[in-house]
Amino acid sequence: MANFPPAGMIEKEDSQYFSVEHRDNTISSTTEDGYEITRPRGTRAPGRDFESGFTEITNADKALLESFWESVRGTANIFTWNDPTTNQTLSVRFQGTLGFKYIGIGGEHRWNLQFKLREV
Repeated sequence: MANFPPAGMIEKEDSQYFSVEHRDNTISSTTEDGYEITRPRGTRAPGRDFESGFTEITNADKALLESFWESVRGTANIFTWNDPTTNQTLSVRFQGTLGFKYIGIGGEHRWNLQFKLREV
């Protein structure tokens, strides 16, 4: 299984983009009397969604990240990622697209990237 981010990029992950959201897997319905009936969707614990990103990466780093995106076929395949707040290794896949924002600085080509991951 592939590891994200690619070698040499781990220390470049920017904490200003980091967030975690716990998913809810509850199914609920309301009775005619107004009572709410709930149950878990399955026996598996709900997963988490993460957001993170990189700031001011070079064209070379951008190419590494694009290559990784293509190697896992976008949102299709699972890979490992370390949660920077717990250092826990998780199995995740990308959510949505991988979009780079150009922020050229002083004649240099630099990029910002925000991405979303879903724990599987």
